[in-house]
Amino acid sequence: MLRYGVTQIVLWAALLLIYGATGVAVFVGQAVVAFSLLEVINYIEHYGLTRREIAPGEYERIAPQHSWDSSYRVSNWMLINLARHSDHHCVASKRYQSLELLAPAPQLPAVTARCSCWRAFHRSGSA
Repeated sequence: MLRYGVTQIVLWAALLLIYGATGVAVFVGQAVVAFSLLEVINYIEHYGLTRREIAPGEYERIAPQHSWDSSYRVSNWMLINLARHSDHHCVASKRYQSLELLAPAPQLPAVTARCSCWRAFHRSGSA
């Protein structure tokens, strides 16, 4: 953990020294956009899918049908194969480059970016 903390301090100091306050502001802005997109994509890849409760407070093991996959190349190129989300859940230690599409997993109806745009502008109760 110490290594990551030091890396962050060095990164922020370098940004400030090289690019000044404007560079730091731009970096913060892109970080907010990146984090927001990650959360939207995470929401989409789990939207509407539930696990069965097998006992009070205990749910069935995670299986491919518990997260959406996307077989669209653009989604997989943009997200380093994260659109192959079911394989990530089934084998969490698998490297993103190695993730595969799993047959029983539900498929997103469109490229992940299009689904993200739909979610960003969708209001509850409307289609």
